[in-house]
Amino acid sequence: EPLERVNSGDKETWRSFFRWAFDRCPSERVIVVVSGTGLLDPRAAYGNPDVDRSHLFTVCEDETDNDALHLSEFGSVLREALASSDRDAIDVLALDMRELQCLEVAYEIDRCARVLVAPQTRVPDQGWDFAVVLKACADALDAARGNLVEADMSRVVLRAAADGYEPRRSGTLSISALDLGVLDDVAAAFDTLSLALLHSVGEELV
Repeated sequence: EPLERVNSGDKETWRSFFRWAFDRCPSERVIVVVSGTGLLDPRAAYGNPDVDRSHLFTVCEDETDNDALHLSEFGSVLREALASSDRDAIDVLALDMRELQCLEVAYEIDRCARVLVAPQTRVPDQGWDFAVVLKACADALDAARGNLVEADMSRVVLRAAADGYEPRRSGTLSISALDLGVLDDVAAAFDTLSLALLHSVGEELV
């Protein structure tokens, strides 16, 4: 379907896309893959760490409109899209953007997605090889006769995306899948560690 020119940094663009996708592509399970500029991405003018430090936590820059999506907007857009559909969560949310597998991002999309697939490091600018990723997903669905839970599919997506990178050219990369159902447990453990570290250095240094 032909699309008109859109601003990828405008949250209304995302709302419209999700409404269209949920209406035109009904399915039992949903994978959403988002590609674009990530955190601290030197390709972006808006939010570039060298020239625009006031907008560091933005993604999916639209250079033409000088705009980008704030991470705080990302979660609200997903929640609004889900509220207008018959879904309670996206099964797998995959971010083909650099350095987005972190607790801050996980908190923003908490209860909007069940599994988050994203890189913890810089990744090659060309992004995923979607021909490889989609074929891996199709093959896995055929082998399982369509009966794959989100944890299994996230492993397929993760391995196919990672295999598309060339370590000899790209260096050491890290991409992982996070089960957001255990986010509260992970956050509680992290908070305990943080408090223990603060206690160990002494109040006079804090």
